[in-house]
Amino acid sequence: MTVVVGIKISDGIVVASDSASSLFDGSNQVVNVYNNANKIFNLVKRQPIGAMTAGAGSLGKLSIATIAKDFRQEVSATSQTWSVSEFSVNFFEFIKDHHYDPSHAPGTPTNPVLNMWVFGFSPGEHFPEIYQFSLGATHSPPVEAIPKNEGGISMGGEPELIQRIVLGFGTELPMALGNLGVDPAMIRQALETQRHSQPIIADAMPVQDAIELADFLVRSTIEFSRFKMGAPTVGGPIEIAAVTRHEDFKWIKRKHYFDDALNPARGD
Repeated sequence: MTVVVGIKISDGIVVASDSASSLFDGSNQVVNVYNNANKIFNLVKRQPIGAMTAGAGSLGKLSIATIAKDFRQEVSATSQTWSVSEFSVNFFEFIKDHHYDPSHAPGTPTNPVLNMWVFGFSPGEHFPEIYQFSLGATHSPPVEAIPKNEGGISMGGEPELIQRIVLGFGTELPMALGNLGVDPAMIRQALETQRHSQPIIADAMPVQDAIELADFLVRSTIEFSRFKMGAPTVGGPIEIAAVTRHEDFKWIKRKHYFDDALNPARGD
């Protein structure tokens, strides 16, 4: 499984992820957990555009990381200057047409779910944007994950602990209240009130504070996964990146399977 977090503030977007990738058997039981998967990508080098992923770790025999780099190579060859929305749509169609649909029959309930977020700055824009799309039994084209003129957080994978911290209630609370007979309108009203009662993300938050918050949320989720019952499906090194209008895409924490000192001219 996975945990990915995107924190959107006025100055940019900070994303963070764990590195766990779970291997399942035919009965959907976890048989192994690899702790070195890549879930954050710079979609265009030296431009403020990135992506993060949760869900399926591969399509066919290719990892999502390799697919993202294939898309980057294709885009770089044409010198495109798309908006974030256009990047989202083109990335969605690239994955769907070249990788997802050829590997999985449309409408099959057992199809793996791939969630993707594309984030950054459109040319000439002062504020960042983040879009989300998914592919699975049915495909969901890109939509704004957080309104353009607002700050906030978008999360994926196993968000239970983060939702408890940020929103003040767990993911199963709405269902539990519904099972007790509470009116759905009252549930929505109560949760919406709680959602806005003690916000921890402000538009004016400095980038460094957003970095530290993202690191805290992912690290806490890793520890939560470690101690709860079941396989520790969130773990491994934490990766963090930030996108700002003037500094473009910057890695804050990153792992490599090779030694940087031995590969000074790497092309990734």
